[in-house]
Order: sequence, then C-alpha cells, then structure tokens
Amino acid sequence: MPCLPVFVINLDRRPDRLATISGDLDRLGLPFERVAAIDARRLPPGDRADRNPLFRAGSKACMLSHGEALRRFLATGCGTAMILEDDAELASDLPTICRSADWWPAGTGLIKLERPNSNRSLQGPRCGRTPGGRELRRIVRWNAGSAGYLIDRAAAGLFLSAFEGASVSTDRMLFDKHMSEAARRVRPVQVNPALVQQRDTESDIQPTKLSISRRHKQWHQLRRRSIPYQMLLLWWQLTGRARREYVRYSERPEGGMTG
Repeated sequence: MPCLPVFVINLDRRPDRLATISGDLDRLGLPFERVAAIDARRLPPGDRADRNPLFRAGSKACMLSHGEALRRFLATGCGTAMILEDDAELASDLPTICRSADWWPAGTGLIKLERPNSNRSLQGPRCGRTPGGRELRRIVRWNAGSAGYLIDRAAAGLFLSAFEGASVSTDRMLFDKHMSEAARRVRPVQVNPALVQQRDTESDIQPTKLSISRRHKQWHQLRRRSIPYQMLLLWWQLTGRARREYVRYSERPEGGMTG
C-alpha cells in the first residue's frame, strides 16, 4: 500500500473514543497518528464569547485541531492523507480507497468520506467511482460534517492559509462553496454511500452552546452567499445536473445501507 498517512483528532479527555477508533483502524489494517485536539474549554475567554453564530469557540477549537492535522500531513513526503475525528464509524471497505489515488476525479483535491448530518443534500454531477464501487458526486452546496475526508498536499496548504482568517466552521470552510473560496478552488467530492459517519450527534470539542436565534444564524449565512452561484445551482437543478438526495452510510459499497 502506498504512503497514505491517517491522522486521528482526539481530545486528551476522551481516551474512550481513541480506544474505539484505534480498534477499528487496527481491524482494517490502517496505522494512524494521533493529533491532540484543541479543547474549546481552554481557549481564552474572548474566543468563547464570539458573537458570530457560525464561528463560536467550539468552531475555532475544531479548526485549530484540523489545522494541526494538516500541518502534520504536510511534514510528511506523502501526496495524500486521510483525516478522521475520533468519533468516526468506519466502513469495512475503507482500505480499498487507500491503495491508490488514481481513481480521484480530475481537478479534485478533497474527497468527503462522511455522511452529511442532514436528511437530504443537494448533490452535483457524477464524476466517478471509488475502487469499491461507491459513487462520487461534486459537492455544490454546503455538506455538513468534517469527521472523515481525504485531502492532497495542494488542498492542505490552501486550507491552512484559509484557516488563518476564518470566520466560519471547519466543515463550511472545507465543503461550502458559497462561503469558502478555498472550497471552490479544490472542487470537493462526496462519496455515496458514505464510508464514514459520526457515532455521536454532538461534537465533544464544543462547550455548551450559547443561545442563537434562527434568524440571527440565517442572516450570517445569507450575507456571505453569492447570488450568481445560487442562480447556477437553480439552473443545474432544472436541467438535472444537480438533485436533492439522501447520502447514507453503508458498511458495504452496494446495498445494505443503513440510515
């Protein structure tokens, strides 16, 4: 198997999660390197009081943790890497995608392995398949979650720079082409059925969230969105290039999908 390092982001206070994902990766024959996650509880008070509903203390801690994983990757001589959060559940055929990058769609620097944490999401045109037969689709609208993805060196460097002045969450920076110029440049792709899903619905990196009104959050989202891109997405839906569909997690590449 070629050099494809696996980095697992894990909080010091969650050895239980580390033990679980260690067992899963050992079973799959995938060695990994642990990256100590930044704990939002230990950030300065100013970070914990951020009024931006898209970038609270938990969001900053998560991004700092992913940034450290990307730096570790760039310190290697490898061309691609896998980044996992410690609550990731892994499909049994995950090792098949680690043997080569020849199957990556042209022009793609980021491949999302995780099931989005929303019921249905807008998926773009088909652009290939994984070695195990899972479908690949262009991500054209925000695809929530950052528990598992593949990334190449160029994209890792681009996101490290983008993280410096970020004011949106890690998953928006990686997969939201409305709000992230870096995401538009790397052209991220979704694996369907997904190879990864989060075991827990709430990130343990985040402290208790402050109350955020729905209108306040929507205002922050809308003011960053591009009207021309919204029109393009509408055109793609009308012409069938993009469609809303469920992206589920499955232990097997075809059939037997679980919710």
